[in-house]
Amino acid sequence: RDDALNSTAASSKLGVRSNRARVYVVANLAGGSGSGMALDIAFTVRHELRLIGYANPDCVGMLFVPPADAAKDKPLANAYAALRELRHFHGGRNRYSNRFDDSEAPISDGDGPFRRVALVQLHTRPDPKELTKTAGLVARAIYLDLFTPVGRRCDEVRVEADFINKEKTAVVQPFGLYRLSWPRPAVLAASTRRFAQKIIQRWLTRDTAHLREPIQTWLDEHWSKKQLNLEEVVARYHKLLKDELREEPERVFAAFLQPLRQQASARRLEPQAAADVIHRILGLVGKPDQERDEAGKLHGVLAVANKKLTKEAEATLFNWTGWFVEQPLYRLPGAEEAVSQIGERVKRILQALEPSRDDLVHDVYDLYSRVLNLLGSLGSAGRGVIGPSRSSIGADLLDSTLQFAKKRLTLLVLDVTLSLYRGLLGVLPECQREVNEIRLKLSALASTAGGGNEPIVSPGPGRMILPSGVSSLDGAADRFIGALPVQDILEFEKATQTEITKQFGGVVGLSTKPTSRAEFLPWIAAESRNFLDTRLETIDAAEIFFRHKEPGEKTDKLLLQAFEEAAPDITSTAGRAQTEATIVAGPSSADGERFRQALQTLIPDVGIIPADLNEDLVIIREYPLLPFDEVPQLGAVARQAYEMHLAKEQSPHCRTDIAWD
Repeated sequence: RDDALNSTAASSKLGVRSNRARVYVVANLAGGSGSGMALDIAFTVRHELRLIGYANPDCVGMLFVPPADAAKDKPLANAYAALRELRHFHGGRNRYSNRFDDSEAPISDGDGPFRRVALVQLHTRPDPKELTKTAGLVARAIYLDLFTPVGRRCDEVRVEADFINKEKTAVVQPFGLYRLSWPRPAVLAASTRRFAQKIIQRWLTRDTAHLREPIQTWLDEHWSKKQLNLEEVVARYHKLLKDELREEPERVFAAFLQPLRQQASARRLEPQAAADVIHRILGLVGKPDQERDEAGKLHGVLAVANKKLTKEAEATLFNWTGWFVEQPLYRLPGAEEAVSQIGERVKRILQALEPSRDDLVHDVYDLYSRVLNLLGSLGSAGRGVIGPSRSSIGADLLDSTLQFAKKRLTLLVLDVTLSLYRGLLGVLPECQREVNEIRLKLSALASTAGGGNEPIVSPGPGRMILPSGVSSLDGAADRFIGALPVQDILEFEKATQTEITKQFGGVVGLSTKPTSRAEFLPWIAAESRNFLDTRLETIDAAEIFFRHKEPGEKTDKLLLQAFEEAAPDITSTAGRAQTEATIVAGPSSADGERFRQALQTLIPDVGIIPADLNEDLVIIREYPLLPFDEVPQLGAVARQAYEMHLAKEQSPHCRTDIAWD
């Protein structure tokens, strides 16, 4: 329809080439369905095209044939028979008539099965790589024919060749091509796969040298914000004690002792009064550990507070570990470095505190013993016992009691402080274990994202234009990715982190939910492709060729090799020079013209026909006027194979109503 034609012309930017449908029949004439059905399929297609209004159907035969070098080869015998049938009907030499359904009229056609017959020779042995190469040759030829400006140029060349064929000799058109491709889609595909893998591997790297200083700065700030510095922890415990007593503890102790001091100065301090006050103070601070008595009230206050503060601090460390994992700048190496630095901080604090505790315990016990001794001496003073006066003993008792209370309280605070930091040190292995589990799951994910490193091969004869020293698509992808600025990759991670958190529960969620991991891979591949597509160069193939070309003679050798390998495998049995069309397709840029000139210089006796093609450099060599009678698969060797199998087996012909001899 006109609307479909116009829409396609506009979107493809190729213009309207024809309003006539073109059908390709691709078949292998070496045997089986191809050699048995090719002609019937072609005539049936022509019949259907006529029924919908195409008076002059455009049907092209793309036919594979085996090499004509083995007289005992049954595939060659089959190909010989199929080509004889094709020649019998080709160009309207004989009318075709066949009935496939008794309820329908027979199909009758006097114009031949194909408007054009293109022959492609198979490899001598059925090597899978060679079969893929040959199939790629035909696929690329059809693609160029239909979907690029090359097809229109080739049609023009064939029209000129047909004009030369004034006697209208039945001809076939063997062809070959060689493609020098800038495989941008393939490089993009490989880069997408490897970039997605690289992103996950970045999360897993163990290199932390560049993170030490920023993490140290971050911890300095947030350690203080969470009041985890030693001075701040001690201050928090002291504040709790002050809140409990509604006054500074030392002032409370001093207030307890103040009435006794007045009595001591008046020499009226009674042992029982002193013992009562000391008991009240011990009720607050408790007795030394050696006494194994009940702990004081303030010890209980500190224990409850310590449990709460330790739980909060431990939760903070777990939260920090998860936070670092979710930060594109840090990820797992950042989390591990943070755990390591936190461990070093805590150990330094413990190493500073633990030695002082032993001295403090010793001092507290000595003061406690002194208080007990002085209290006993106070009871003996004034009863004829020679010794210090009651007033001096009382003053000494009160001072020792105050010192004991202070140091005992200091020891209590020190113990809960040590307990808090020991708790933090004890939870760090659990934080590290979580990071290790995340690493294990993500390592498997990275391996999956990388795929099996399967090669992405350009089908058909040719080679890819890759940077010097690069021999594979993965190598080209790695070089491209390696040249990306680190800041660009970091910005990509920052841009995708929000969605990773929203859709998959963050990086931590990916490690804990198998379904998230399965959904993540196609998502990160799509995001990676969009990111890379804008950064992978889109310049034409000729510019890429000259950018990456080898020096002098190597480039000349490559161009000559490309020209030689583009030659058709099927040549005339008559041994005469063939009429050849050599079409060199490439960009219509200065570099495209430079490429054609470079090739023309190396083959001065060949007339090059230029054609426009942006994405590749392609050399097409076609013999547009090879007579049927000069096709090797209809020559003497093929005839011998045919007769040999005809004599001992059923005829390889499909039409038994025709006397082929």
